[in-house]
Amino acid sequence: SKVKHIENKLSKKMNQLEKHIWGELEKMQSEYQSGFQSIHDSLSSLQQIQKTKMDLEKYKVQKDLKKLQRKIVELQEV
Repeated sequence: SKVKHIENKLSKKMNQLEKHIWGELEKMQSEYQSGFQSIHDSLSSLQQIQKTKMDLEKYKVQKDLKKLQRKIVELQEV
């Protein structure tokens, strides 16, 4: 009966340890996923910023081209 008692005690300890390890693994997995989500969100923000900058540059270039075309027309008229 003493051996049975020790086996039960050891079994309980092992179950507790297993639950603790699984809990830690789930916590690590959650942190890992959260980190990747943060990176994904940051990359999406950077892409949006880059797109906006490109749109602004495109607008500026188009505006400059129109100015140049007007100047060319003016020079041709002279």
